[in-house]
Amino acid sequence: MKITENGEDPKKLITDEIVLLHVDETHVRTYQALRTTWAEVGNQKQVPSYGHHAHVSIFGA
Repeated sequence: MKITENGEDPKKLITDEIVLLHVDETHVRTYQALRTTWAEVGNQKQVPSYGHHAHVSIFGA
């Protein structure tokens, strides 16, 4: 348990008028990373590349 600078328990400071949010982020990308795949012996797997890496960052609470 963390105590504030004035020695109070932070949980006691939360009232009905306070909203406590947790913020997190994620990234959505237009390209996919190839993890694992099967291919015939002697035939290397071809992975298409589009030459750009557009993305969107999402912040949620």
